Amino acid sequence: MSWEDILKKDVMAELEELIGEEGNLEDIMKMIDEKFGVKSDVIYSSSSQPVLGFDLPIFVRCLMGTKDRPRETEKFTVRGVGINKSQIR
Repeated sequence: MSWEDILKKDVMAELEELIGEEGNLEDIMKMIDEKFGVKSDVIYSSSSQPVLGFDLPIFVRCLMGTKDRPRETEKFTVRGVGINKSQIR
């Protein structure tokens, strides 16, 4: 079984549960670190749309603002997740 298959089968369902989570970027990173036991880093830095990467070949895309306060500048919402295929060997 390939890494991509393992990630799709075992990790993606849990990862997709993060979509819609809200909080400041540090809180979102801490939540992911605790949930998956991996350290996260900002791999694409944008003030309003950061992308978080991990020791696993997965990513979480965030967007500034929340459902109730879309113009919020201190809080982010998890908007997408996926597998970074370029890191799978």
